[in-house]
Amino acid sequence: MLHHRHVFVETAQGRVNAGFSVLASADAADVSIRLRENGWAPYRLYLDHDERCWVAAVMDWKHAA
Repeated sequence: MLHHRHVFVETAQGRVNAGFSVLASADAADVSIRLRENGWAPYRLYLDHDERCWVAAVMDWKHAA
């Protein structure tokens, strides 16, 4: 059985689901690539061991400026 981790993004408006999950074996580079493919611009990634998910701090271009 393959295990997955949810991916969340943190913006100025709070934490939201990125809309996809990755295999538990995925590393930060794998997550970063998937985020970029989905239109996010991550600048920091970390694995939240308590929640068993990846969290990415992203630039929220819609609300910047």
